[in-house]
Amino acid sequence: MEQFIGVYRIVSWEVFESDGSLSHPMGSSPRGFISYSAGGHMAVQIMNPDRPRFTSNDRWSSSSDEVAAAYAGYNAYAGRYRVNVDERYVIHTVECSLYPNRVGEELRRTFEFDGDRLTLSTPDSKLVWQRLE
Repeated sequence: MEQFIGVYRIVSWEVFESDGSLSHPMGSSPRGFISYSAGGHMAVQIMNPDRPRFTSNDRWSSSSDEVAAAYAGYNAYAGRYRVNVDERYVIHTVECSLYPNRVGEELRRTFEFDGDRLTLSTPDSKLVWQRLE
C-alpha cells in the first residue's frame, strides 16, 4: 500500500468501446488528480478542460443545459481504498460521488507502476497517472 501513497496528475484516460474503437471521455488532454493517503483514503477528480463555461458567474442560476454539460465533463468521487499487492489490484470503496448511484460501490482496478507513473485499468478502460508527490 505504501507505494500508492501520494498525489498524481492524470496523463490520459482511454475507454475501449464495444465496437473496438477508442474514446477519451474527458477529451484528449484531461485534467485531474488522484490522491492516496497513508490512512487508507483516496479521492479522484477528472475534468474535460474544454467543457463550456456558464454564461453567468452565478452558478445557482445556470440553465439546465449548462449544468448538464458541466456534469458530463467532470468525474469525481472519494472514499477508502485497499490494495491486493499479490494480485495487483486496488479497490476504491466509494463514499461520496458526483454520480450518486456510485456511492457504496467497490471499484476494482488493476494497477501497474512504471517509474513515477501509475496505470489503473478495468476491462474497458485505462487511466495513466504521473506522481507529483
